Amino acid sequence: MMGDQALAICNWLARWAARVAGITVLLAALLVSGDVIVRKLFGLTMGGSDELSGYALAIAVSWGSSSVLLNRSHIRIDVLYQYFPCAIQAVFNIISLVALASFVGLLVRYSWEVVFASWDMNSLSNTPLQTPLWLPQGLWFVGFCLFLITLIALLWNSLFALVKGDVDRVQQLLAPKSGLDEAQEEASFAKSQSTHREDV
Repeated sequence: MMGDQALAICNWLARWAARVAGITVLLAALLVSGDVIVRKLFGLTMGGSDELSGYALAIAVSWGSSSVLLNRSHIRIDVLYQYFPCAIQAVFNIISLVALASFVGLLVRYSWEVVFASWDMNSLSNTPLQTPLWLPQGLWFVGFCLFLITLIALLWNSLFALVKGDVDRVQQLLAPKSGLDEAQEEASFAKSQSTHREDV
């Protein structure tokens, strides 16, 4: 099915985007740590570490959002939600996804306006690095675009499953993880790591 293929592509893109986001944060942490060490030992500063780490954090947030969504790792308040029947929970999950997609749609629109304005005016950061602002802003915008595309693919699959009456599929795609789900994931990960060590 086209919806399943689109979701599979989004999963693949989100996985790689999350890796890039993780590497970006790691590099930013190393840069800041190096700057602190050099400043402490030699009284010098590498310059720009605070600026670059700020860009890295913003980019990592937008690029990592799709993976968080697909892995159902986002924070959900389910104090009342958990007491409703599964069919009602599925409807609530879809409503929350529509609300999130609407918000991210606004983020995409206005982040594009920011990028375009920076490009059009050739805006540079008011720091010694004089960074062309459209570069970090453009990467930030790309992450939000991927997030919106992922939301649309997820919403399409969820609505299709709901129309077919496949509530379990909707819950599998959208429901917040329970404590049991997280425990099973941890056990599965530990088992795979143990098997890997034995093979080595």
